[in-house]
Amino acid sequence: MIAKTIDEVVEQLDAIIDCARSENSRIGFFAALYQKVTIKVKRSIETGRFVDGDRMEQLDVIFANRSRDY
Repeated sequence: MIAKTIDEVVEQLDAIIDCARSENSRIGFFAALYQKVTIKVKRSIETGRFVDGDRMEQLDVIFANRSRDY
């Protein structure tokens, strides 16, 4: 499923992390790291740290969707 919001990215990363834990898979390491980055980006958007928060969210979502394809 393609994420459309930063919250959907976090939810999808949660699912990947949970699956990786249950299968004892290292694939969850990138998901866990990217989830931390995504949450930090979300908080920074909410506090107005970025000049264009909408664009920053879009960048995060696009990257997440593309990285999931690999």
